[in-house]
Amino acid sequence: MKWLLPKFGFRKLLLVSNVLSTITMFMLCSVVKINAWAFVVILLHSMTSSIVFLLLNTLLFSDVPEYRYAAATSIANTMQQLSSSFGVTVVAAVLFLANLVFHSFSYWVFVSAFVFIGICGMLLQLLLLKIRASDGLNLIHKKTPLPHK
Repeated sequence: MKWLLPKFGFRKLLLVSNVLSTITMFMLCSVVKINAWAFVVILLHSMTSSIVFLLLNTLLFSDVPEYRYAAATSIANTMQQLSSSFGVTVVAAVLFLANLVFHSFSYWVFVSAFVFIGICGMLLQLLLLKIRASDGLNLIHKKTPLPHK
């Protein structure tokens, strides 16, 4: 990561990582049984989505002055817990609704969930496009942000 950030910046890395994460989520639809292919797809998805989370969490604190890190960390952790709970609830609802549609808890129920999560990843891409190329440069070049008034 140390050599990638100065070369490409947060914006490009986030956009590429999110596209790869979304593609691998759709690739999960092709997994029918547990085998080497399933392992590779799950590994790729885990790696790409972890990069997205890492970059977003790092960028989150890029303009926070040091004396406010404690408060910012508390708020960020609370938001992450709420977001995780919300995500689990939404995916559970998708699984429930797909189960009603397909009348059984089958392969297609999970494909529906993977497609839904992939669509959410594509929607995230629209939000990531709003990140400026200059965002996070103070972290890359180790400059302290200007104090906010």
